[in-house]
Amino acid sequence: MDRKHEVDVPIDAITDCLTEAETGKTYPTDYYQITKKITAKTAKELILAGWRFDWSLPQKNGFQVIKLSLKDSSVLQGLIALAHYPDLKFTQIDLVEAAPSMSAPMANFVASEHTFLQLPVS
Repeated sequence: MDRKHEVDVPIDAITDCLTEAETGKTYPTDYYQITKKITAKTAKELILAGWRFDWSLPQKNGFQVIKLSLKDSSVLQGLIALAHYPDLKFTQIDLVEAAPSMSAPMANFVASEHTFLQLPVS
């Protein structure tokens, strides 16, 4: 398989919440489209905070960027960049990334305040 087209995102379950690995406790989530431009400065801040991708690029290339957070919290838990093609009944996913606090070795934690970044949604 061509590695550059391979999806390497573990999805443990499709839910409308986040689940704390250690306790199984669930936390409701919200998601919002980020409509303000993600600037190069903001993208750099994300990378410095441990995010792996330049999130300004998908937006520049016409993808919607969706922010995932815990309900009633502004702590960023994940991002996804996608484009809907309703006439084709198809959605293209460009990037998906969980917050650094959701990755090993801290995967047992639902949120970590030290990775807090505020992304404007409108």
